[in-house]
Amino acid sequence: MGLFAGLKNIVRTNEPLAGRTWMRIGGPAKYFIQPEDVEQLGDVVSRCRENEVPMYVLGSGANLLIDDAGVKGAVISLQQGEFMRTEFNETGVCAWAGADMGKLEVMPLPIHTRSGSTP
Repeated sequence: MGLFAGLKNIVRTNEPLAGRTWMRIGGPAKYFIQPEDVEQLGDVVSRCRENEVPMYVLGSGANLLIDDAGVKGAVISLQQGEFMRTEFNETGVCAWAGADMGKLEVMPLPIHTRSGSTP
């Protein structure tokens, strides 16, 4: 696995994808990659670009049909590690790519008037 040398803990080859879709159909991914952080993701993307490996991002698998022949490229899952973070602050919420939107609880935010003060 020279293409992903040093990343063997996050890369699997010929990984079945059927169990990762809501319809439970589809063949394997040539490379199935689960980066834990932005640095690993950047490394994966660079290697795929340099080697002309097509990349696909897999979300929760809803509304997705995968050919039984599989995917001839890299399927990247962002459903782990820091990609699952959700951050709240006084102006809103920041949900990272892998955040579970079904479990996202939006906290009420203060209402500001035009003068910027809270009523």
